[in-house]
Amino acid sequence: MFYFLSNKIGLTITLAILLIVGICPQFVHAQTNMYKQNVISGLTMLDYDKSGAAAYNGEFYLVLSQTGRLYKSYESTYWKELHTYTVQANGSTSYLLGSNIKKLIYDGKQFVLVSDTMIYTSIDGVSWTEVTLPTHNNSRKEYVFEDIIFNGKTYYLLAQDRDKKVNGFYMLGPNYIFMSTDLKTYKTTQTHLQRSIFGERPLNSLTTNGTTFIAGGNSSAYSKDGLIWNYQEFPSYLGSGVIWNGEKYMWAYGNSIYSVDANMKKTQILYTLPAKVWNPTTKKKEPLTSLSLRTISYNGNEYIASGSTDGDRKANYKTVFLYSKNGHDWELQSIVNGNTPIYTILPTPQGFLLIGNNVWNVSTQSLPIATESTKAALDQESKKINY
Repeated sequence: MFYFLSNKIGLTITLAILLIVGICPQFVHAQTNMYKQNVISGLTMLDYDKSGAAAYNGEFYLVLSQTGRLYKSYESTYWKELHTYTVQANGSTSYLLGSNIKKLIYDGKQFVLVSDTMIYTSIDGVSWTEVTLPTHNNSRKEYVFEDIIFNGKTYYLLAQDRDKKVNGFYMLGPNYIFMSTDLKTYKTTQTHLQRSIFGERPLNSLTTNGTTFIAGGNSSAYSKDGLIWNYQEFPSYLGSGVIWNGEKYMWAYGNSIYSVDANMKKTQILYTLPAKVWNPTTKKKEPLTSLSLRTISYNGNEYIASGSTDGDRKANYKTVFLYSKNGHDWELQSIVNGNTPIYTILPTPQGFLLIGNNVWNVSTQSLPIATESTKAALDQESKKINY
C-alpha cells in the first residue's frame, strides 16, 4: 500500500498559521504516574488495517484478534477467552466467528461485528447472528468490508468489491459506503473520490461526530451529511483511525498529531515529536525515540497516542506511547518488555486498553480489581461450548 500525503505547500501554510496563532505544543518529561497491567497475551494482529477490534457496552468488554479469537472482561483487568458460535442466514450453526476481523462496535443495544465479507450481531458476545448483506448488482462480485460506524440512528458501512472465490493477489474495486437503519436494507451513498492509475484509491476507516463524517485510508474523504462523500485533502495520512473529542477531529500519524474542525476549515498540527530531548542523567540532549504514531484515543478526560517502534522485531522491547491531559502537551510513557506495537486503543472509564499482540490496561488511576464472584462467573462462561 502506498500512502496518500499532502503537498508541501499546504503543510507550509498550516505551519505558518500555527506560528501566527501562537500554538506551542510542548513535550513534557514523563511525570504522570500510570498503572500498567498486561491483561491478554498472544493475540494475532497482522497489520494496522486489519487489527482486530474492541468494544465496551457499559457492562463488559470484548476484544477480538484479527483471526477471530474473542476475549471478555467485566472490569478490564481479568479476561477469559470465550467459545463463540454463529447462526448463519440458512439457520445452520458454525463454531467459526470468521477471520480478517475489521471492526467491532456497540450500538446501544447490541454488538455489531464486521469481518472480511460478513456482518454479525450479538448481545452477549457468545452467540453471533449473521445479518443481511448489501446485494451486489454483479453476481460474480462480492463486497469486502472495511469499517462500520453508528451515529445513533444510522449505520454507515464501508466496503470495496472483488471477484468471488478469489485466491491470492487481487485488486480491490471502487469504494462503497452504505447506509442502513436496521442492517436489513441498505442505501448506497454518492462518492466522488480520488483516483490513481490503478483506479479509485481504497478507503479503510470511517469516523463521525454524529452529523459530519471523515473517511481515511489510501485516500481520504469528507461528508457533511453522510449522503454525499467528496475527496478531501488532509496534511497527512489519517492513520488507522480518527477520533472526535467533542470539538474537533484528531488523528496521529508518523511523528505528529493533527486536528481539523467539523467543517474542514481549520487544520492544525497539535504536536510533533522532538528529535532530541534533555536527559537529566547524562546532562545532554539525546534522541527521543523511534516511535511512529498510528492511532489515538480519548476517554473524555485524557488522550493516548501510539504506534510502533524500531524495537518491534526484537525480543523484550518497550511498548512506547504518548499521554496527554489536554491534547496539546504530551509526555512519553513506556512499558518495559511490553513487546507489542499498538494497533487499537479502546478508552475505558478509568483509562485505556492498548491493543496489539498483547493487551495492556493503562490508567492514571488504580486499576479495578475483579471480585472472586466475577472471576467465577467469567470462568464458567469461558467453559461453555454451546454447539
